[in-house]
Amino acid sequence: MYGCAFWFGAFLIAEHGAEPGKVLSVFFAALIGAFSLGRAGPDLESLLTAAGAAQEVYNTIDRVSVSRPIDCTAFTVCYISYA
Repeated sequence: MYGCAFWFGAFLIAEHGAEPGKVLSVFFAALIGAFSLGRAGPDLESLLTAAGAAQEVYNTIDRVSVSRPIDCTAFTVCYISYA
């Protein structure tokens, strides 16, 4: 891939009068971008794992409790029993 990029850059310089500095800038920008995309894989894996864990947490929060609901109408003194 990099050899092809150098060949095409040389072609642009020779045939179309492109500036060598601009060709090298584009080449190195593409090189750095490719390396950055390669390093993004483990980070994306962590994000997808976190999204799966968040779904489990949301399902737990939304689940209806099997115990009796709390018997209070205000935030004063509440008695919760799991009998």
